[in-house]
Amino acid sequence: MVGMKQWEAAPPSLDARVFLKATLLGLFTLALIRTAWMCDDAYITLRTVDNFVSGLGPRWNVAERVQAYTHPLWMFVLALPYYFTRDPFFTPLIISILASAAAMWLLVARIAVSAPAAIICAIVLTFSRAFVEFSTSGLENPLTHLLLAIFFVLYWHPERAHRLTHLWIAVSLIMLNRLDAGLLVLPAMLVRTYQVGWRPGLKAVAIGVVPMVIWELFSIIYYGFPFPNTAYAKLSNGVPPGDLAIQGVAFLLNSAADDPLTLLAIGVFVTVALAARARVTWPIALGIVLYLVYVVRVGGDFMSGRFLTAPLFSAVALFARLALPWTSFFTSAVTAAVFGLGVFATIRPPLTAPDGLVNPDRPLGEIAGIRETRAYYYRYTGLLRWSREVPLPHFLWETEGREARLKRGVVQRGPIGLFGYYAGPEVHIVDFYALSDPLLARLPSRGRWRIGHFQRRIPGGYLESIRSGRNVIADPDVAMKYEQLKIITQDPLWTRRRWEAIVAMNW
Repeated sequence: MVGMKQWEAAPPSLDARVFLKATLLGLFTLALIRTAWMCDDAYITLRTVDNFVSGLGPRWNVAERVQAYTHPLWMFVLALPYYFTRDPFFTPLIISILASAAAMWLLVARIAVSAPAAIICAIVLTFSRAFVEFSTSGLENPLTHLLLAIFFVLYWHPERAHRLTHLWIAVSLIMLNRLDAGLLVLPAMLVRTYQVGWRPGLKAVAIGVVPMVIWELFSIIYYGFPFPNTAYAKLSNGVPPGDLAIQGVAFLLNSAADDPLTLLAIGVFVTVALAARARVTWPIALGIVLYLVYVVRVGGDFMSGRFLTAPLFSAVALFARLALPWTSFFTSAVTAAVFGLGVFATIRPPLTAPDGLVNPDRPLGEIAGIRETRAYYYRYTGLLRWSREVPLPHFLWETEGREARLKRGVVQRGPIGLFGYYAGPEVHIVDFYALSDPLLARLPSRGRWRIGHFQRRIPGGYLESIRSGRNVIADPDVAMKYEQLKIITQDPLWTRRRWEAIVAMNW
């Protein structure tokens, strides 16, 4: 079998090794194209992208400066090609597929130390339903995977002294793409920085975090807050921490039941890596554990498997670095086990599930508020469902958005992605889940909640205040908070009263 030794020392020809890597990449790309889709939440970012490239600023509602996206770097990556295409469907899908394929290529060509490791790791990712599904979807996951791949390439090839600075730049970009993803790599970076000494370490940190510092300064100056509005909406929800933790455990159990390969691979790969090279691998393993603890603490997500793709890629990269005593029999047995789990134990596996995933007239059932999101949306936003006769996306919320575009004005609603994008900039949307609304994000949620959907009551007079421009909110405390937020999000950037309000609200 090709490559029972290190890639570099393998006796087969270079062409054989390149062919193996290309085959693994081709299989993964096939799974991507076959399952590529867009979720409703992706269009929340795309509405901001559309406003941004149209000269209206990186805003959700054009009347106020609010960051309704959690992934600044992904937003800017989408904005560049969108400026030329003005296409909200193919543009994010093509970028996602390219980023995901690049991450896979770095894994098999630069991170894996042997052919068996490359084969097993590539097949795990190809047959992980969560990883494949969220390697498209329009969300930031593909860019997170690519940045993690770049980080691991640098981390395990520290030939030059300046690599520490490059590593900190990679960490900064990972956190700029999604702040909580930094948990996966920060333990390793703290150890690596300590090992090189405090003086060169501090210099590397000071240079490396510049992208993150620049963004935070921009965020405070432009939006008035260091964190996205979605963070305030989801984390300041008034739900007891114990209830959220129970929901987070349910998120993991959902993955274990419907997509067992993903969680099993994380656990097995981390355990094997620690047993084989504990002194070298424990910082990466600690990052994976910290990230999973965080996922449980915040309650997971309503999209099945979404927050497990980054720790899976990290665990796979960790395993790929191990120089284990591979044999043809052991490699074949592990590959067969991965294939069996991915095809026969996984609900709707990426390579074998039928195209018509669910009956659109019978919405997919939810357990603990967690949904197989691609199975629900694929009929309306799946890449291979597109045709000239029915261009996609084609969904009820898109139709309602087009109708609202003709009426303009102020509307209130819940799911805001497709509706918001197609409603256009002249419709002001009050999101009662508070993802894009600065006032509601700072009010407690109602009694009943679903993870990721913490509904707020619309204060009396709030809609009238937006329509008229006068603060007529009945509750005096809420009215005062709205007045401060209105100053922060609508006043000119450098007025004194705006900066006083920014300090007061953040303090």
